Amino acid sequence: MGKNYTTWGFLDVMDKNLLYDFANTVDGSKTCLFRDSNFAGSLTEDKEYYRSEMQKRQGYYLMWFVYRHVLGCDTLEKAKEYATEEILRQYRLWNFIWNSKMYVGIKGINEMRFWKVEDMAIILEILYYRYEFFEQMECFIRNTSNMRQARCKKAFLECQTMMGEAHYRNLILGEGEGA
Repeated sequence: MGKNYTTWGFLDVMDKNLLYDFANTVDGSKTCLFRDSNFAGSLTEDKEYYRSEMQKRQGYYLMWFVYRHVLGCDTLEKAKEYATEEILRQYRLWNFIWNSKMYVGIKGINEMRFWKVEDMAIILEILYYRYEFFEQMECFIRNTSNMRQARCKKAFLECQTMMGEAHYRNLILGEGEGA
């Protein structure tokens, strides 16, 4: 469960450019953290996906940095104590939630967006345990209720089916890469 440092290794490498931009945002020198200059003109589906994934990754990185290094939360339990709107606003992390830059699932197919302060508990659990794709969805299901939970369960099953079919085609039928 979790702890794949290949996927989450970026959390342990200092991103000085991102932290510099983030510091300017926190102190009020800058109002927007993300630059769209790399995406001039209309966005193709691939560019939109890449931008979305980049923003999600930067959001995870900055949340990890603030909670682990700035606030000194060495455990998930300690981090959850600081999962408040006040902290999110103080460190300018609120926009990652409010603007729906953070999600689980597959962008454009079945993503489940974080948009409430209470979702910080889910984000922090994903970060502190470094959950992989399906573990992230399971965490979302465990920590939400009603309609959001039902939508995530449906998305989870869709992903399992898609990945299972791809796995079957690759291994059994010899299609795809390595065939």
